[in-house]
Amino acid sequence: LGPYLQGAREVTIEDPYIRAQHQIANFVRFCETVVKSPTIRRIHLVTSFDDKTDMAFLNEKMEELKQSLLEIDVELTI
Repeated sequence: LGPYLQGAREVTIEDPYIRAQHQIANFVRFCETVVKSPTIRRIHLVTSFDDKTDMAFLNEKMEELKQSLLEIDVELTI
């Protein structure tokens, strides 16, 4: 993935299924990989939810990830 991010300042991910624990974990791993590129400053996630989505859980995990990324000067927008 690294060669494709050379010089990139932001990354946009479109994935309609970042809802369950394993999907969130996969997204976290993706973010860990992306931030190895020293020029990345923003990650934008485009996703969705349905009636079965545990919004409290999802919001909690995404806020944790946002804070973690901010510590290394990377902004996560959803």
